[in-house]
Amino acid sequence: KKNQIRIVEGALESFPGHDTVATLEGWVHASPALLSTGKCSWPDLDSLEEGTLPEETILAINAQKEAEPEKAILEAIGADLEELRPEDGEGSPAWNVKVYGDKGEYTFPDSKKSYRITAVRSLVWPGAITVAQGTRFANLYVGYGTKCAQLVQPYKESGLPLTGASPFSSGNMQLPLAPEDVMDEPNDMEEQEEPQPALVDDASDGEDMEKEDE
Repeated sequence: KKNQIRIVEGALESFPGHDTVATLEGWVHASPALLSTGKCSWPDLDSLEEGTLPEETILAINAQKEAEPEKAILEAIGADLEELRPEDGEGSPAWNVKVYGDKGEYTFPDSKKSYRITAVRSLVWPGAITVAQGTRFANLYVGYGTKCAQLVQPYKESGLPLTGASPFSSGNMQLPLAPEDVMDEPNDMEEQEEPQPALVDDASDGEDMEKEDE
């Protein structure tokens, strides 16, 4: 079935080595990537009966599908945000890979072992991390469930931040998370007269308002 992982025999024996998981090429996506709609796939328009959706809606969905294709599972993470990678830059604009701990390799009677830990951190979803040690790995996410544009370079052509990221509103056409950008000062409002009637000020006529003692 689509986007399902099947466990095969001998998976542990073919688990990537330490040198492989220390590179971007050693990691793939275990789940489909999220689209700007917050889903992993576009609607299957062919399965709908004719007339279910207006023609304008169908054209809009097809335009979105063409501009933002679906990404299947097991795609290499090195291809993420490839359009933001500098021409002479190395690494990934979306991921950071780092090795921690003792990097030595020890020889045992049956095999060689290393106690190093490799961590892969997401720069788009702060708080998302995967760690691996030997043939063990774990995925963890502790965050606000929103993208972040502060650690990612802006788009080269427009200079706008990552689409759908907070707190920048100019990059949030599909997923607004902040007010619109303030471009001009607001117009001055016309002053209006006091709605309550003005009180008559008798003292303004120059008369003495204090009564004389009899």
